[in-house]
Amino acid sequence: MKRKLLWLCAALMLMVVGCKVDVVEYQNGKGEELVRYTFELLKTNNITALTSFIADDFQSIHTDGPRNKAEELALAKELEMGEFTLTNFTETHNKNTIIVTYFVQAKEVIDGEVLNKNPAPRLSVFQYAENRWKWIAHANLEVL
Repeated sequence: MKRKLLWLCAALMLMVVGCKVDVVEYQNGKGEELVRYTFELLKTNNITALTSFIADDFQSIHTDGPRNKAEELALAKELEMGEFTLTNFTETHNKNTIIVTYFVQAKEVIDGEVLNKNPAPRLSVFQYAENRWKWIAHANLEVL
């Protein structure tokens, strides 16, 4: 009887250990990697990849107001981005979320307006869910 109970406990432990839990082991630099990926999608105007990368409940704030996913995608479709430089990354990791602050220096044209090329602060938030990273929030402090 003790032997059967021991085998049962061992089998249950293996089942628990084998269960897939949606928790990520963070490595410093993952936030920077996600930001660089985001900017490559924006620069190449890869709206298809951007659509699946942006979370459905995404929210951003720009100096001209807030945007949801559809509004951010509409902005991205009109964006003409040249070369860019990303610097001064700071990451905060909390469970399945990474918050990243950084500076962007880029040539950007939105609605025919050439934006300032000086470095501007940004904040992006990414969340790991359903076995992949999603962009869930963004703050762009560049004056539009």
